[in-house]
Amino acid sequence: MSAFSPIFVFRRGHPLKRYSQPNTGAGGLALHSVEGYGLPERFWSEERVPGDPDRFTPYAAASAKFLLRQDPNAYHLQMSEISASDWTSGGREANTTTWSIEAEGVAGEPLTQHQIDGFFVIAEAWQSFAGRALEDGVTVRPHHQLAREYGYDPTACESNRYAEARRLFFGQPPPPEEPMNEDRIRELAQQEAGVVFLPLMQQLIGIAEETFTDDEALDRVRAALLVAANTNRRMATLEAAVARIGEAFGAIADGAVEAHAAATGES
Repeated sequence: MSAFSPIFVFRRGHPLKRYSQPNTGAGGLALHSVEGYGLPERFWSEERVPGDPDRFTPYAAASAKFLLRQDPNAYHLQMSEISASDWTSGGREANTTTWSIEAEGVAGEPLTQHQIDGFFVIAEAWQSFAGRALEDGVTVRPHHQLAREYGYDPTACESNRYAEARRLFFGQPPPPEEPMNEDRIRELAQQEAGVVFLPLMQQLIGIAEETFTDDEALDRVRAALLVAANTNRRMATLEAAVARIGEAFGAIADGAVEAHAAATGES
């Protein structure tokens, strides 16, 4: 891709986060939302399950073929060869037949013009590769549609962020999707948040338990982390979650000071 597209560069993803089975590409494009900003370092993370060095944690067990950046001065990324089957879309069937695209940003944010330009490059490259035209809803599918079709864990991803890009590419609005009420969207978003936040929550609680024994301070940490873990991944609540994680770190630090003061008699 980067060889013939001036708005893409190749930055190789983690070589172990893929299936050995080659990617046929026959299923078209799989659309995803990063639900964050900047480069998602989890794609390159080496974090492993404690006691099992051969398994990545749920946080780190992720990759993608393309990343669409928001900054118009930033290059979009291709992170694996066209033949690679990246861990992106929830299961082997989707990951070995589709080209996965992640878009920087969060739910509620349509793709920027720069991202739409990148989507067009990928879409046109797929049509050249496959020798046939893409079909909206058939060979261009959001993650949540693939999850339903293959019976994977349900998800709200890509939160309809590609709607304008699809409308412009196909000359008509995307086909209607299965409606979800607000409670169901919140439930799915909370499930997804757990994949990212829960391992961090567990690590922070472990740090707190090792740092001090003050039950009240430890309860403050747990309460702050519980609120963060149960948030959804929309912009406002992501910021709230980050703030509460900061509160938890503060509680850990305060507890350590209190423990030191109690042990030394200092005030």
